[in-house]
Amino acid sequence: MLFFNGIDSVSISHRLGHAHVSTTTDIYSHVIKEAEERISDCVADVILRPAKTKLRVVGD
Repeated sequence: MLFFNGIDSVSISHRLGHAHVSTTTDIYSHVIKEAEERISDCVADVILRPAKTKLRVVGD
């Protein structure tokens, strides 16, 4: 849940009580990969979205 909400591995490791971040990344590597793929898809959708549907920045 934390990985899918963009929380970093270090913070998650501390939250879970792991002594080393590598423990967290080893255990949850499959989850990290899926979360990164979702993030990449989201970024691509925003960047590649047609100009007329892009979000406007306040002040534009």
